[in-house]
Amino acid sequence: MRQVQRMCQVCRNKFDKNDLIRIVLDENHLFIDDNKSRKGKGCYICKNHNCLDMILKKKIFNRVYKLNFDTVQYEKILKDIEFANTRNK
Repeated sequence: MRQVQRMCQVCRNKFDKNDLIRIVLDENHLFIDDNKSRKGKGCYICKNHNCLDMILKKKIFNRVYKLNFDTVQYEKILKDIEFANTRNK
């Protein structure tokens, strides 16, 4: 059985949904959705270090959610992603 595919918003490559990190916008705050079931508009980011580095540089969430997030919000979500990656190893 084939897995559901989603596209990384940074590199625009398709991956299995389970191999991506889902970021959800809920009440103007960004959250990692570990279970991929949280309500709110979501986008997917692959776990490639180059993509994670480009999130802040390209202001990916500003484009995806059509909002202006400041650097503090980007740094917070990147720290959360880093913590989630180390926890899941």
